[in-house]
Amino acid sequence: MNTNTPAAALAPVAAARYDPAMTPGQGRDGPRKPRAKRSTAFGRKLTAERRRRGWTQEQLAEKLGVDLKSVQRWESGAAAPKALADLEAAVVVRRALDAFLAGK
Repeated sequence: MNTNTPAAALAPVAAARYDPAMTPGQGRDGPRKPRAKRSTAFGRKLTAERRRRGWTQEQLAEKLGVDLKSVQRWESGAAAPKALADLEAAVVVRRALDAFLAGK
């Protein structure tokens, strides 16, 4: 085999990634966890409000200053705006702080 070809150079990498003992849907560390929808409630609310106002996804993206793909991900629940994650974290921290100060 010619070791100067790109395919020959990648053969050890490809061999290291393929494990015939692994079944489909299994990662290197065991079964893969199903991907959870991150924020379906937020996505449903966003979609409902956008439709109530008669806006398209493109119009909403333009008004928010984000790309269309972001709005599509938010509405489908595949992603959530960073500000939403920050707000959720703040609520958790606030609850923990309140419990600590109450002596619980």
